[in-house]
Amino acid sequence: MENRHDDSEENLLSAIASGDQSAFVKLFNGYYIQVGHEMFRITGSLDLAERTVQDAFVMVWLQREMLVDIKECWGYLLAISSRIALAAITEQKRRREGLTEDTSAHPLAVSRELIKQAVEQLPSLQKQIYIMTSSRRLSVREIGALLDITPDQVKKIMYNGLRSVRMQLSAYMSPCVAVVLTSVLVLGD
Repeated sequence: MENRHDDSEENLLSAIASGDQSAFVKLFNGYYIQVGHEMFRITGSLDLAERTVQDAFVMVWLQREMLVDIKECWGYLLAISSRIALAAITEQKRRREGLTEDTSAHPLAVSRELIKQAVEQLPSLQKQIYIMTSSRRLSVREIGALLDITPDQVKKIMYNGLRSVRMQLSAYMSPCVAVVLTSVLVLGD
């Protein structure tokens, strides 16, 4: 998506404000990598950038009614993500200084715990590939080489695992939020 205001962007935001999950997924797919790059530049951490962007998009969905007043996606997403990133950086600093807060109070702590539980229930190979992708950030090719399977097999197993996790999560949250929270930020090739 381009970083400029136009009628189609305004229509997309209006559709999301009305609860259109497919419009939300379109917004997410259009901006996830761009916003991720900016958050990586701010945080210096791929994991923190990923969590920040996920949190920002979940916040957009949860507060979607406010989108009717938004005229430009890029600036809005950047503002939300930057605030979340700065709060996370401040929290990390507080933790290092011994001034920790209860992280279970984070609005998405329960959702992330649900994801962990859903991943634990996956068949062994799906679970292994999910972890290799999301935690170890290995590419499909690297996973295939390690497991002695083709990249196409890795993709199929990964797709089935993600579908299973998202289906389990949809019992607790909107399917579009499940998509956001199980997405992996990949910067570069």
